[in-house]
Amino acid sequence: MAAYRNSQLEIIGESISNDPSKTKIVMGDFNVTPYSYYFSQLKKTIGLKNTMAGFGFQNSWPSLSPLDIFRIPIDHVFVSKNIQVVDRRIGPDLGSDHFPVIVKLSL
Repeated sequence: MAAYRNSQLEIIGESISNDPSKTKIVMGDFNVTPYSYYFSQLKKTIGLKNTMAGFGFQNSWPSLSPLDIFRIPIDHVFVSKNIQVVDRRIGPDLGSDHFPVIVKLSL
């Protein structure tokens, strides 16, 4: 499944980098941590900023883990440079195996 995920990240990267729009938001469960080579490649390809920057690591999965130290950040939000990230946090348990990522943005 990792090879499939990596090819999907590559497709996302190409699609976003070829989109002429100036304002972009890309978000989702990428099933990859910021420590991953494939995350770094995606970030470089899309040229967007990671909303987690400046807010510390925010571990969103698995919500079933009783301790934050056993969770990892695999849910990501990227925005174009013309968007200001006002706040970013992990929300409460809503019954999913992921905690929600809440990002407040300003144009």
